[in-house]
Amino acid sequence: MGEEKNQRFRPRERVKLQRDFDRLFKEGRALRYSEFTMRLLPGETARARLGLSVGKRVGNSVRRNRIKRLLREAFRRNKGLLTCPCDLVIVPSVRWQDLRLSAVEPTMQRALQEVSRLLAAAPAAPTPDGESKPCDPT
Repeated sequence: MGEEKNQRFRPRERVKLQRDFDRLFKEGRALRYSEFTMRLLPGETARARLGLSVGKRVGNSVRRNRIKRLLREAFRRNKGLLTCPCDLVIVPSVRWQDLRLSAVEPTMQRALQEVSRLLAAAPAAPTPDGESKPCDPT
């Protein structure tokens, strides 16, 4: 039962503010996959946060909401693969056709493993108080 609680996708694990989205789009590193593009920055909080940007070009509201549900669920199930806190924004591809969790989850796993690898190899980011805080991948 303790594992189930850890698997929740809580509000504090979401990127919500427009300034955070703007910072991710402006400064974030882009990783491209067949279903989506992921932008990432080392996190300023103690946990990984996810934001979704699903525009009208992707389809009608039913399709957009289905895509958001799939991406949130895939992230929720695999967020344990992230070894460092980071902010992520996912932008789904307009060409994404296979709207099943079993199709997107392997891509999400691959993406989160790559994010962990990149963040672990990156130099330590300075914290707001001016100290360098390295990522601890253990």
